[in-house]
Amino acid sequence: MKTAQRKGLDQKLTSKNYTFLSGAFDCSHKNLPLISTREEHTKSPYDSVHLQAISRKLILIEKYAHGVCIDTIQIKGKFKNGYFKTKRNWETHYTAGPLLWTLQDHFNYIGLTKDHNLILLHMDGGTVGFFLFFPFMAGNNHQYASEYPQI
Repeated sequence: MKTAQRKGLDQKLTSKNYTFLSGAFDCSHKNLPLISTREEHTKSPYDSVHLQAISRKLILIEKYAHGVCIDTIQIKGKFKNGYFKTKRNWETHYTAGPLLWTLQDHFNYIGLTKDHNLILLHMDGGTVGFFLFFPFMAGNNHQYASEYPQI
């Protein structure tokens, strides 16, 4: 899902109004993706998440289960196209040791709908398979959007 597909549905966040992203959001219901190419999405293990925009390039996320903070993470990124775009993450999976391995990238866009709900646009880039250092295959990307109501 491209950010352009959500034009008019979401608030436009910038580095000047980044504090609007701070808030608490409900994750207790089974949150099916708004648009997905896979059916593997399950219920979140967290009841709620609390976001705090610390600066224009840093967001603090606290994950709660049964009223207890289970995990706290800081996410680096920047504001782009009306969303907070997380830094690109690269994952390497070794299928058969160093002989056969894959490289995949993924990132998220975090924003708010016009109803002040949290919107998460998740994008997995293509996957490239390698035999030693020689690429032999490429895969398609995976994208979906999830919406979480404000508490």
